[in-house]
Amino acid sequence: MAFEDDTCVYYDEDAYIYYSKECSGDKLCIYDLNSQNKTCKDDKFSLGISSIGETCKKSAECDPIWSRGCNNWKCQGVSAGQSCRSNYQCMPGTYCLIKNVFIK
Repeated sequence: MAFEDDTCVYYDEDAYIYYSKECSGDKLCIYDLNSQNKTCKDDKFSLGISSIGETCKKSAECDPIWSRGCNNWKCQGVSAGQSCRSNYQCMPGTYCLIKNVFIK
C-alpha cells in the first residue's frame, strides 16, 4: 500500500486495517476525529504536542490523551501484546484489534 502526499495514517476500508508511518522533518501526524486518514502538518501550526512515535524531550510534549509519555526521545504508545482501546494509542506500524495491539 502506498501513502499519498503527507498521509501518516491510512484506513483500508476493505480490510478494516489502519496503516501508519512517521512524518518527515518537523511535521506532526495531526489527528482529525472527523476523518479516518491522518495528514502530516507543519509543527508551527500544532499546539506543540507530539503524536505517538514522534520525537520528544519530555512527557509534557506528548499527546496527553493517547500517549504513555516520552521515553528514549519518542512519545510512547501501547506496543504489541499490550491492551488498547483505540488505534490512536498504538505505536506506528501497529494497530488495535480486540483490545490487544498487533504488528502489521
